[in-house]
Amino acid sequence: MGIFLYSSIALVATSLIFTVPMLAGSLGTVAWSYGKKSVNSCDVERYIGLTAFRTVSSCDHGAYSVIFYDPDDTCKRTLEGKTCDQCKDSGAATLAFVVFAFLALLTAATLQALRSQKFRFGMTPINGVLIGIVNWTACFCLFLSICIWSECQKAMKDDNKNNVSFDIELNAGWALAFLAFLFTGAAGALEIFLVPADYSMPKAREEVASHEGSKAPNEPYVETNAQPHNDGAVEDGAVEVDVKAPAAGGALPAAPDHDANKGFEGDSTAYVKQPDRVQV
Repeated sequence: MGIFLYSSIALVATSLIFTVPMLAGSLGTVAWSYGKKSVNSCDVERYIGLTAFRTVSSCDHGAYSVIFYDPDDTCKRTLEGKTCDQCKDSGAATLAFVVFAFLALLTAATLQALRSQKFRFGMTPINGVLIGIVNWTACFCLFLSICIWSECQKAMKDDNKNNVSFDIELNAGWALAFLAFLFTGAAGALEIFLVPADYSMPKAREEVASHEGSKAPNEPYVETNAQPHNDGAVEDGAVEVDVKAPAAGGALPAAPDHDANKGFEGDSTAYVKQPDRVQV
């Protein structure tokens, strides 16, 4: 399940990043549509954004003009009146849905962060469903923005002001919206698929911790009891200590022969001599 979890996080983060240049395209900085035409031996380019478009002419040595869609004299001198009106309405609606998608993606990213192990919050099935619904909400908003922008795209392509018609094509802003639409849809599906994993992760951690806490150390243990000696008497303050080895499978190795002056030779394993009775 881990790969699906990280894939969902990556898709949401990427879509959130994509919305930034999409919003910057409101003034044509990142064009949603693009057109080019040769006029009076000059190559004129139009970078069409959500609220305005930029016109760049090769004869102006890199200078450009920003023209808003508001039906004022500036727009009507460049485009037909119906084109200005159509792009004004379509651009405003598209911009609104892109903002809604941005807010939804920001919410989804926040919920994913809170669900992480660092915060240990929201590790329940409802959390995965909620994040999936938020992602699909962003996906729906992006779908609407793509469809609504097509109206301005068509109006720009059909515009024939001053008998000049541009070849209009979809551009980077629309492409980013389309990719974000696909990514958010996929992220929503992954989140719904991750619901069982979200619910089982905390339980699995608790079971592992409980299992590890119940394991007894594999060490010898000591029993103390007062036993009479062979003569039946127990000295004052004397306690017999019985050193017992652990159960089968965990017995300590026998002590090897050694020279008292040299100590143990060979490996450094500690050995314990186990007398039957030890007088303390």
